[in-house]
Amino acid sequence: MSRSPPDIIYGVNDKPPTLSLLMMGFQHVVVITLTLIIPVLIAKEVGLSDQQANFFISMSLLATGIGTCLQAWKWRGIIGSGYLCPCICGPSYLSASIMAVHTGGLSLLFGMTAITGVFQIAISRIISKLRILFPVEVTGVVVTMVGITIIPFAIPSFFGTTNTNLINPVVVLVSLITFVIICGFTIWGKGWTRLFPALIGCIIGYLLSLALGVAGDDTVAKISTTPLFGFPDLSYFGFSFNPYLLLPFFIATISSTFKNVGDITICQKTSDMDWKRPDFSNISAGILSDGISTLIGGLIGGLGQSSSSSNIGLALGTRTISRYISFSAGGILILLAFFPKLAALFLYLPDPVMGAMSIYMGSFMIVAGLGIVTSRMMDARKTFVVGSSLMFGLGVHMLPDIFSQVPTVIQPLFESGLSVATLVAITLNLLMRIGIKKQETLTIQPDDEISDKVFAFMEKQGERWGARPDVIRRATSALSETCESLFSTGRTTEPVSVTAIYDELKIDIPVSYTGKELILTDKRPTPQEIMKDPDGFSRLSGYMVQRYADRVTNQNLGDKWVITLHFDH
Repeated sequence: MSRSPPDIIYGVNDKPPTLSLLMMGFQHVVVITLTLIIPVLIAKEVGLSDQQANFFISMSLLATGIGTCLQAWKWRGIIGSGYLCPCICGPSYLSASIMAVHTGGLSLLFGMTAITGVFQIAISRIISKLRILFPVEVTGVVVTMVGITIIPFAIPSFFGTTNTNLINPVVVLVSLITFVIICGFTIWGKGWTRLFPALIGCIIGYLLSLALGVAGDDTVAKISTTPLFGFPDLSYFGFSFNPYLLLPFFIATISSTFKNVGDITICQKTSDMDWKRPDFSNISAGILSDGISTLIGGLIGGLGQSSSSSNIGLALGTRTISRYISFSAGGILILLAFFPKLAALFLYLPDPVMGAMSIYMGSFMIVAGLGIVTSRMMDARKTFVVGSSLMFGLGVHMLPDIFSQVPTVIQPLFESGLSVATLVAITLNLLMRIGIKKQETLTIQPDDEISDKVFAFMEKQGERWGARPDVIRRATSALSETCESLFSTGRTTEPVSVTAIYDELKIDIPVSYTGKELILTDKRPTPQEIMKDPDGFSRLSGYMVQRYADRVTNQNLGDKWVITLHFDH
């Protein structure tokens, strides 16, 4: 059973009090509804009528609510990751969706979205076999870029330059006040205020924006004229299919899946103090959940769904990662699909509020991603993979026209810094693996400086393999103690052969020598036993080796002994 970090207020399986659960659900809904800009952009780009746009947005909200609950469900370990990892309208589907509506209207978009869900369901069944594509450094790059991709949206909103190049001082003032309130309650808040910093900041920022006139000239009018309750008009629903759009939608699915891997990985790491590597069976269940959510989106008339990195950032900031919050947020989203006036409150969030919240959440994602990258030892190969992929990913945002000449059919893969960085990281990782041996040998002579030689050997291999630093430190100590003991206690006078064998799950170090058995014991010898027993020092060394390694086996092969040090990785 996983152990939650000590600073977590509500762990994955903790159920907060009902009122707190409801308020935390609202807090996450505020973040989720920021992504309603995706269906709004599609509606504006293709000229949908107000009625069509309202239907599209309502059904997208409904799909998001269902998907948010589904992701937290963890049904038999098959569907849902079981984490607070809400769904949003997937940004990866923007370009392909616009192409579909331009080509065949909403019916074509709904049909292709449903097929996209089937794509993702199929990918979820084989993702565990593709774990070689996602070592920790690649996953860390994905998570880091998820945070970085918020910047092009967050900074213009923060400074009021969304529709102009001129900074709006009033917008900046509201943004700063909102940001300071959110950060202040996150860091210094006590009791309930620490649980709801984003919600408190959002409410105060919203009221300030309305009072200072930066919420939009017609925001209040739009909200007031929106009906309180209404069923979506199903006359806008339909299905059609175009085989020429299969490739762009498949590429969008791949981009969304890359993001799913990073998001669920950070959920795993955040919830478990003993986290070592991504659990791909759990990731598979999470991707399957998002695939089903996207399929549902297409079947009811909504947009494709993806996991929400911003909400994970919010969970990290508030230190509340209970999956029950997803059920609260999901239920609210489902209700919003039938209460347009309430949905409009979120839909018309002022720019300074969105900017402050986005920067707050993105900062946690960036730092979390870098933490994943540095959880393994880095050598020149891995540094090249991480650095190059981040540079290409950042290049998309700094030079947005750089991939403008890419064929339209694969444009979704290159329109996001996240997609480009992930593609570069995966490609370079596979190339950099060429020439890396998973097994290395070392011979230690009786007159060698054993500690120095073992340290240099294990550090070099640890960097090449990208091993966990703590495991390499324990392996170095165990191997040094073993070899020192063999020579100092007269167990052997011959050279000792060491082989280090690595895979993603373990490190095994067989130590082969000719001589007497090294005594291994789980019981620490007393000072009297050490001084009086001829094998006292050998027993002490054997005890120390047992303490450093996860498991130790000793095998006799005629005139040779093989001590194998096992380390879980």
